[in-house]
Amino acid sequence: MGLYIEVINWEGLARQVLPLASRGSSRSLARLERNYAAYLPLVTGLGFLGSLFETVGIGLLIPLVGLAFSDAMPAGLPGPIRWLVDELGPPGSHRTVTTMGAFILLLVLLKGAAQAANAALIASICGRMGNDVRNALAARDLDLDYPF
Repeated sequence: MGLYIEVINWEGLARQVLPLASRGSSRSLARLERNYAAYLPLVTGLGFLGSLFETVGIGLLIPLVGLAFSDAMPAGLPGPIRWLVDELGPPGSHRTVTTMGAFILLLVLLKGAAQAANAALIASICGRMGNDVRNALAARDLDLDYPF
């Protein structure tokens, strides 16, 4: 069994996710779709990054509570957290709890920053797309022949 690597066709994926001109009615909508298809991986990546930060931050909350209220290392502590506790000092110490709390706070702040960047990017794309649609409609209206 060999290694199978698939190259992602972002433009084709964007056409499936955002089928603006798939009904065959307008070429200008297809051009708009093509202009903004490159932003799809960036928006998706920022959304995934925000979710990842939130998941890891909330996932650390339970071991933090376990470490704060016990004098011994909990048995079900995951490997990376066990290593962190070994490096910081004995379980239940002020330094260990404070460091893990600060790390959780940092992850929450990073999640907020990633979500804010994602929202700003989406708003920017939406504004530019709206402007492009308005310009295309205005150009089409100005090109019409008036019979009177």
